[in-house]
Amino acid sequence: TTSPLNAADPGEAPIVALVSGIDRRAPTNRGHSRRVSLLCRMLAEALGLPATQVRRAELAGLVPAVGTVALPSRILRKPGPLTRQEYAQVRRHPQIGCRLLRGWLGMRSVLGAVRHHHERWDGLGYPKGLRGDRIPRLARIVAIADAYDAMVSDRPYRAALSHEQAFAELRRGRGTHFDPEMVPVFLGLDFRAFEALRREDKAREELRAVRVSLSSEALQALERVSARRDEVELLRRDLVPGAQSAYEAATIGFENGKFSFLEVLDAQRTYFSAKSQYLSALAAFHRAQTELESLLGQASADPATPSSRE
Repeated sequence: TTSPLNAADPGEAPIVALVSGIDRRAPTNRGHSRRVSLLCRMLAEALGLPATQVRRAELAGLVPAVGTVALPSRILRKPGPLTRQEYAQVRRHPQIGCRLLRGWLGMRSVLGAVRHHHERWDGLGYPKGLRGDRIPRLARIVAIADAYDAMVSDRPYRAALSHEQAFAELRRGRGTHFDPEMVPVFLGLDFRAFEALRREDKAREELRAVRVSLSSEALQALERVSARRDEVELLRRDLVPGAQSAYEAATIGFENGKFSFLEVLDAQRTYFSAKSQYLSALAAFHRAQTELESLLGQASADPATPSSRE
């Protein structure tokens, strides 16, 4: 699926970058914005909304979490329950998101969805406690799509629910948490495009993890190359010349009667041992270099891949 925003458009590029940055802040949230945007578009189409409203729903689904940029990473990544103070911070993100997006003309039509996507049908949501039809329609669409994707995705504080478990939660929240007329329509959607996007996001995340691992391995390989280079240089500069000089001096001394034959043999063995050490270290250096080049090549390759806590 393509994004409803154009990264090449100077007016939209900052929002694209902001959304991408938010997804990267919490590893388990990667791809969340794109998937919610897709679900919002699918639901809006199934509800029979006009093309302009479908486009707005798709756009609204991409940006509801923008306000989480103001949240500390420790909250987004926290594996346990939030404290009361932390939850109070989380509850402010819809209004923060509105303030961030207000300056973009193309975003004004979705500000209501961003502000109110955590309202509940029964009036127990936030930030305003709106009830029923007083909640903007786009916000009601986003609420369902956002909740579903969050439920079927891993989070720091719980494992992902199955498709069936998420459906059961949506049915349970029908008329209390969610618009009672929208929930059945959502449950009747064809989720094949959504699942394809999830597979793509998973593949991208696995590739990213491999590249991070390769980067770590490459750093270790670089350290090995450096250590081997230092060893080769030490042997080349000091040990081998010293042993060679000692062997030559012993040979001359033997000819002059100052060294015994055994002393010459001992100096020769020391020299040959130093040379052997040097050649072994040189071979190890070249192996380390080859390993590093291979890892860097893998990390820079661009293999083909399939096209929040709130």
